[in-house]
Amino acid sequence: VILETPAVRAAAINALGKFAAQCPSLRPSILTLMRPGLVDEDDETRDRASIAVKTVEAAMAQFPYDVPDEDAEDIPADEPQAGDPAAFLLLESMPMSFDKLERSVKAYMSAPAAMDSADAITFSSLPILEDL
Repeated sequence: VILETPAVRAAAINALGKFAAQCPSLRPSILTLMRPGLVDEDDETRDRASIAVKTVEAAMAQFPYDVPDEDAEDIPADEPQAGDPAAFLLLESMPMSFDKLERSVKAYMSAPAAMDSADAITFSSLPILEDL
């Protein structure tokens, strides 16, 4: 993707990742467009490209897309299957902003026995903080 500013290139990688997550038949072509982002001069673009490329590759390995015959009567919908890691990671939004997540994790870690617990940290186990 040849674009002028790093912010535009990073946004383009995000958009391409979402297209790939939503449309499994286009994943190989979209990967071709995203791979140059892995060696971009901007670290944000490289990071986004790395996450998107690895996620889409994992989804392709786990849920390979079978091209239907041209003569097929029933053509399956071109949408991600249940449990598709690309759809989960690239299309689903987080239940809170990164800023709020950071504040919740800090509040959780400051609780006396929180870090001694054997339970995994989940969004539901984090304290609910009011917006600033």
